[in-house]
Amino acid sequence: MLYATTTVYRGSGVWVFEGRAVYAGWAVRIAKPLLLVSTPIGLVFGVMEAWRVGAWLGTLMVALLSVLGGFSWLTVRRIRSERERETPSEVQVLEEQTAVTRASPATKDPSSTNQPVSCKP
Repeated sequence: MLYATTTVYRGSGVWVFEGRAVYAGWAVRIAKPLLLVSTPIGLVFGVMEAWRVGAWLGTLMVALLSVLGGFSWLTVRRIRSERERETPSEVQVLEEQTAVTRASPATKDPSSTNQPVSCKP
């Protein structure tokens, strides 16, 4: 029988789920750097071992890794270009703000008149 008891102790990094303690705080912070370091090292050793088995296998593995890396690069490039199209740049936002300010005749530029400007709300 599954029990849906979930208790979160704030600040301690310990979650209790179904009677078992899960340490979530520090494990997440160390997992990403470990993967970023250990994955390339494992790939290099894997290619070396494949080359020891046979040169054709090492060459095949390098070709496979090159194709996967190329597709990953294309995916990242596509996501970045779509993100740039979706979010307006700071220059575009400033141009839109100045266009609205110039287009509305109700607002006057206080520096163009010799009247004192009040700063009261």
